[in-house]
Amino acid sequence: PLEKIGALNNLTGLLSHSYAKQKWLGGKKNAAGWLCAQRRFVSSFTKLVGMYTTVDSLPDYLIIADDDTYFNMEHLEEYLIRQPARLEQMGFNQDTSIVPSYNAPVVFAGCKVRHPTQQISFTNPFGGFGTFLSKGSLKRWMQPLYCNETATGYEKGICNKMLHKSQHTYPMRATVGEERYYAKGNSLNDIFDKYIHQEEHFCMHSDWAFGYFANFLNISRECHPGSDWIAEKFPERGENNRLHDIMKSEIYGSTFNGQCKYGNGETKKDLGCHTNATICHYVNETEMLRRHFESISRK
Repeated sequence: PLEKIGALNNLTGLLSHSYAKQKWLGGKKNAAGWLCAQRRFVSSFTKLVGMYTTVDSLPDYLIIADDDTYFNMEHLEEYLIRQPARLEQMGFNQDTSIVPSYNAPVVFAGCKVRHPTQQISFTNPFGGFGTFLSKGSLKRWMQPLYCNETATGYEKGICNKMLHKSQHTYPMRATVGEERYYAKGNSLNDIFDKYIHQEEHFCMHSDWAFGYFANFLNISRECHPGSDWIAEKFPERGENNRLHDIMKSEIYGSTFNGQCKYGNGETKKDLGCHTNATICHYVNETEMLRRHFESISRK
């Protein structure tokens, strides 16, 4: 199917061999339901964003997470909103800030997964820890793309991918076939809404989808050295290294850093939902209530 829709490239070639292997699916209680959920996840996202087009405001951050995820909202508000606002008022350049104002186009992963760099430069959110899309990134995702001669900046780059990808090399030419659904004036949300409902095969984990949106469709700005391993070691890969992480939270191989360590405590690498954790995944109802009442008692 990848060759048929013109979407065979370094990225899709590697991921297609990792998707829904029979042995892995065998461990799922409802394998068919899991497969369908990947398409529904993206479909729900495009429907939700479409609803924002009917109102005159966007959230500072749109947070996408599982229902067994715990967030310490005080921590997140300080990290994502209050501290950047203070630095902006003090005159710090938002273009070089590791955590900029929500008006900047930036997508954060509560826990970022980094694929082996010798194979490919690709990162994706570990979805259960949350994906955070800033107001600036949502504006890019919703921006009409007319692809005329006056297009500049972000629009010009995306239009080159939609209309002229054969003239470019990887990673600019890397798509999942969505360019076939572009029509003049469409936003990326319009394009992927058609794609997800009309494409016969959708062989992409929902976490990978958001990694692709951030890294290859440029709805997020490039990561900065000092906050990102790839940006420090391979600065030449900045063009498609755009998924940021919260508080240096990253998984690489068997190494878990930052918030990626906090879950239900059932493995040696899992510290459980620690009192000072900002984000925890795999949290059951009892633990969720306990953390909630703990946070109230500290106020």
